[in-house]
Formats: sequence, C-alpha cells, structure tokens
Amino acid sequence: MNELRVTGNMKVKNFKDQFHKAFGLHVRVYEGAAHADGEKTLAAIRAKDSEASGGNLDVYMNTRVGNLEKKIKEQFGVRIQIALGDDSRLAEDGDTLAAAREK
Repeated sequence: MNELRVTGNMKVKNFKDQFHKAFGLHVRVYEGAAHADGEKTLAAIRAKDSEASGGNLDVYMNTRVGNLEKKIKEQFGVRIQIALGDDSRLAEDGDTLAAAREK
C-alpha cells in the first residue's frame, strides 16, 4: 500500500496504525504539548479557534515529510511528527515518505 486517505473523523490510533501499514513509518500525534489520546478523532483535537476544514487529505509515498506535517496541522489542527522505524529518530523534513522508509 502506498497511499493513505486521512479524514477528520479518523481516530488517532487508526491513523497511526494505517500510516504505519502504508509507509512503514511511525507517527506521533500531539494535542498541544502532550501525546493525543488514541480514541480521539483528529477533528476533536483541532483547536477551537482553527479555521481548518474536517475534509479529506490524500497522502502518497512521494509526499515530503515536512509538507505532510504542515498540511495535517493546517487541515486538522493536529501536530504530528514522523519517526523512522525504530521510533527514536525523526524523519528529515526534506525526505519523501518513501526515502524515510528506506533509512
């Protein structure tokens, strides 16, 4: 699988699981400074003053890490960090998801 459709009503744990299956990378999802509850939906985490829509976002292997993190923040008000396979080092912003998976 080399793409993923993200929606505002997706639960955090489902987003993380599906992202890992699609790209072989881990995602850390934050609500403010703390990790988000896995049962919350992405839309529920969104800041109340955010003007972001709860629509869909398609993610592909050639998406740059920094661009994806920025788009998720803009669309859903959720801060994410993409980590490499061992979940200890963060992927570099300029890497595509495919390149990060190769590391």
